[in-house]
Parts: sequence; C-alpha cells; structure tokens
Amino acid sequence: MRTPYRFFTIHPAEKFPPVALVLNEHGIIRDCCQGGEQLFGYRCSELLKQHVSILLPQLAGVRLLQDGIFNPRLDFLCHCGHCFVAQDKAGHNFYSELHFVHLQHGERSTIRLIVRPAAPGRFRTGALPQNAEGDGLRRLA
Repeated sequence: MRTPYRFFTIHPAEKFPPVALVLNEHGIIRDCCQGGEQLFGYRCSELLKQHVSILLPQLAGVRLLQDGIFNPRLDFLCHCGHCFVAQDKAGHNFYSELHFVHLQHGERSTIRLIVRPAAPGRFRTGALPQNAEGDGLRRLA
C-alpha cells in the first residue's frame, strides 16, 4: 500500500547548504555536521547511533554495502540525480539529492553521505517521488 507524502515549502534549497553525515557500513549515523541540526531539526547527539532512515525513510532496509562494495543500484540512482524523500524531526518531508562516498580503512568501512535539499521547482511535472516499490529502491534491500 502506498503511503502519500506530505510536502511543505519550509526547506527551500537555497536556504540550506548541503549536510554531511558519517555512517557506518550498516547505515548507523556516527557523526553529523551542524548544518544537519538546522535542516533536520535534530541535535547531533539525537542522531548518533540512529539509522539513517530516521532522516531518509526510503533507505529503511536498504543494504549500503554488498560484498564489501557500495550498493551499485543506490550509487546509480544518486549519480542520475534521483531525488529522495527526506524528513525532519517535525515530520515534514522535502526532496533531497544524495551523494555517497565509501571509504575503506583496512577492514573497516565508513560512508560519507552528503544530503543536498532540492528545490521543488526542479521537477517538470511537480510529481511527488514514488514509493520504494515504484522507484526501484525495493530491489536494494
């Protein structure tokens, strides 16, 4: 069953700079920048040890690494400029573009995630992003 997204215009892309998060290989937030507090409404201490899906619901159940390499489907969607739904602490949804960088430190992996709010006018039809079933994210899990 599709869950409709409610979108608000409180997050204009020009108001917020890109936000950087550091994740472990399981998608758990290890660090965030101060801009993340402003964009998402959470203090950094509230985000630490939380799964990234608290901010990006479409990533719930998505494996970021597959056999030690970054998820190729997710990488493809990010490089194509696919817009993901982000959600702030108040439950307001907004469009965002994601950029992942997979860093290897010996046996440990760290993933740097850049979240860039996207202007609603970027979409020609004004259509809302599809749910996980419609945009191919379901196959990422």
